[in-house]
Amino acid sequence: MNKENLINLDLDTITVVDKRSLIRDLIKDGAVQNLTASQTKAINGYECDTIINKVKDEYRELLAEAQANESYEDYENNDDEIAEALKALTEKLSNRNNKNTVDSGLLNRIENVEMQIDGTAKHTIKLADEIADLKKVLTSPSVQKNIKTIQAKISGNNPILDEVTKYYSPNNEALANLMLLSPPSFGKSHAIRILGDSYDTFLEHNCSEDIDEIATLTGSVIPDSSGTGFINVDGVLTQAMRDASNGKSVLMFFDEVLRWNENVQAFLLTFLNGFEKEVNGIKEKFYRLTTRKNVNGSLEVIEASAKNLNIISGANLTSALPIEAFWSRFKKSRFDFSIELASKVAKSIIQTYNIDYNNDAILTKNDVDGLASYFALLMSKTREMVTNGTLQYPFDFRLMKSIIEMSDSTTGSILSKVKDEIHNDLCSWNPDSGCILEESKNELDEAINNINKLEAK
Repeated sequence: MNKENLINLDLDTITVVDKRSLIRDLIKDGAVQNLTASQTKAINGYECDTIINKVKDEYRELLAEAQANESYEDYENNDDEIAEALKALTEKLSNRNNKNTVDSGLLNRIENVEMQIDGTAKHTIKLADEIADLKKVLTSPSVQKNIKTIQAKISGNNPILDEVTKYYSPNNEALANLMLLSPPSFGKSHAIRILGDSYDTFLEHNCSEDIDEIATLTGSVIPDSSGTGFINVDGVLTQAMRDASNGKSVLMFFDEVLRWNENVQAFLLTFLNGFEKEVNGIKEKFYRLTTRKNVNGSLEVIEASAKNLNIISGANLTSALPIEAFWSRFKKSRFDFSIELASKVAKSIIQTYNIDYNNDAILTKNDVDGLASYFALLMSKTREMVTNGTLQYPFDFRLMKSIIEMSDSTTGSILSKVKDEIHNDLCSWNPDSGCILEESKNELDEAINNINKLEAK
């Protein structure tokens, strides 16, 4: 398909299968990069539209630039004719002895040149207006947010994000309510926050066993500043519902959702069931929430379309078992630990930092891959040590980010900070004195030295 045909293509008239086929053609033409043909199988309709529309915008710019250059060349070709006409006119007007009027042929030539100049000017103004409109679109927050999410996905460095985006996209009902299961601090929140950037509103709630958790979700009544009255404060779920009811796209993330007690699990289970409502002759799913706000003597009730409110959760499996009905309400996506997966997630996180890898002489490959591989090996080894009872906790992505952020990567090695920072976080301690056990510290240092030797080979 040529550029003009693609620009004029109405994406609403073709199927998702055709869109994926079109993207594969664009990959062959080099118009779409950082994406392979096989990866298009996992792209939904919304993502296809985002990718194709980005190429259409690029094609519009290229065609506008080509037309501008063509017009400029036409204008340059007229230079000689304009100069000749002006010279002849000047000679006629400056010849005081010539009492004849200017001949009609010369006037016609000047009028033709004038029309060409006027046409070129109008075309240039039109192009300028079109370019200005394109710049507005390309710099709009919604487009920038969507592109960021797509780029993060097609990079292939975040399997968790790949899984999540199969089911979630702004302004569309989620294909399923996901519960992401993984070891602690394994990149679930990192992936969901990237997805959250493409929504108008992203809310994150750290779930608790607190008996007042429902009030935290729906809202509470507190004394006002005067001390003579009360005000209603929205809970996090009420905030999400209020924005969604106003037409905003909202992603609500419940982290550690299995910490909730049975009452809260039962409450959310009822909420997630929702109800059907007819909109323009089509039945759609809606959510309904009763808040703590008094409206004309009754508690406020908010309704929001499931298209506007997407809900996702994350959890670490523990000995506490959830209510079966609550557990079955979610589609589970499990990510068990592996060095390969840990390397990919580490790479996706590391790429968000500006790091000078040349300072890490320990690494065989002084780049993001080398650093990601190093941290993945450290995670694997420390997990083994926790299982064997040598360490209290394993190395994780949260600690990795902390080390990177505390390191001055322009003056020294990030890896030189590892030993300094992880003893207090990972080593076992004496339960009576609280002091770090020396044997735990020594075995951790030995494990780090072995990883350094392995990486240096």
